[in-house]
Amino acid sequence: SLPDYLYRDGTPAFYYRKPHMEPQEGADAFHFMAKTRTNVVSPLDDNIPDGIYDERVLKYGGAMQSGRPHHVHVLGKYFPADKYFDEHPEWWAWNNVQGKHMKSGSYCFSNEGFFNALLGRLLEIIKEDIELSEKTGAEVPCFYSLSLDDISADFFCQCPECAKVREEAGDTGYTMKFVNRIAREVKKVYPFVKLEILIYSNFVNPPKDGTLPESNVICRLANLFSDMLRGPHSHTNKYALELIERWGDICKRAGSDFYIYDYIYTIRYSYPFPVFFRMKDMIQTYCKNGVK
Repeated sequence: SLPDYLYRDGTPAFYYRKPHMEPQEGADAFHFMAKTRTNVVSPLDDNIPDGIYDERVLKYGGAMQSGRPHHVHVLGKYFPADKYFDEHPEWWAWNNVQGKHMKSGSYCFSNEGFFNALLGRLLEIIKEDIELSEKTGAEVPCFYSLSLDDISADFFCQCPECAKVREEAGDTGYTMKFVNRIAREVKKVYPFVKLEILIYSNFVNPPKDGTLPESNVICRLANLFSDMLRGPHSHTNKYALELIERWGDICKRAGSDFYIYDYIYTIRYSYPFPVFFRMKDMIQTYCKNGVK
C-alpha cells in the first residue's frame, strides 16, 4: 500500500528512449528498464532477437526494438562484401583511379540489381518479424536502419550516374534519394514500417538540391559536434544547435520523424563523465525541435 502522493501518470516526451547502459542487456533487464522508463532493446547482428519475445517483456509493458540486421551502421550487413562481392562486383562502388569496383567501397546506388536485392531482403526480414510478432504478441520493430558506416568521399561510387547525383544533391542527398526510393516501395507493402538513415559523418549537411526524406524515413542526427560539457545554447555549441534546428525543420516539412543520438557518456571507457547537469537544456531543446 502506497500513499496517493507517490502516484505518477503522464506521457513521456520521447517515445523512443534508449540510454546505452550495461544493465539493459538481455531479457533480465526489462524490470530495470520499466523502473527507469527506458523502452528500447536492439538485436544482435543478423539474429532474430529472441530475447524481445521473452514473457517478461510483456509483463513489464513491452519494449521497442530496432529491426535486423542491426540498429545502426548497417547497410553493409545486408550484403557483406566477403560473401557477395565475387558474385556481384557491380553492386559495389566504382573507382575511377582503380578502374574497377571496390570491395572496400560503398555500394552503387544506381545499380538496379543491388536496389532490387536490398529491397527484397528488407521485405523478407519485415515479413519474418511480423509473423513472430503475431505469434508472440511482442511489438514489430519500430524501424529498420539503412544507414552507412563512416566512409570517406573516395569510397562513394564514381560511376557516371552516381557522380551526377552526388554533384547535384551532395552526399546526403545522394544517399537520401536511394533510401527514399526503397521507402516508397516498402510503404506499398507495409505502410506502417519506418526506415532510418543517419545524419552523420559525410551526411550532416542537408541535400544540396532540397531533397526531403519520405514520411516513413526517420532522420537520426548523431550529435558529434556538441561540446558535451555545456548546454546547447553555449557559444561553443553554435554549430551543433544550428544542425538540430535545420534538421528539425527539414523533418517537420517532410512529415518524417527526427531522432537524436546524443553522446552523453563515454562509449569505451568507464571513467566519470559529468554531463548530467546539461541534460535538462538538451532535452528541452530537442523537444522544441520536434525530436521523437
